[in-house]
Amino acid sequence: MGGASKAWRKSISLRKRFGLPSNETTKDTRIVVVEMGGATVGITVDGVSEVLRGRRSATKREI
Repeated sequence: MGGASKAWRKSISLRKRFGLPSNETTKDTRIVVVEMGGATVGITVDGVSEVLRGRRSATKREI
């Protein structure tokens, strides 16, 4: 994980973001790459069970 996380300068930990206690990196820990608003961001998650790709036109933005 160390090498991959260094490649993402803008990496967000969902555990930290939601105020959860940190845990050790495991074989299931992943960095999910999200393109949004012209920026590419890596989001660190505990694990992934499914990956979906969608078009921007298929989403609805709530204000």
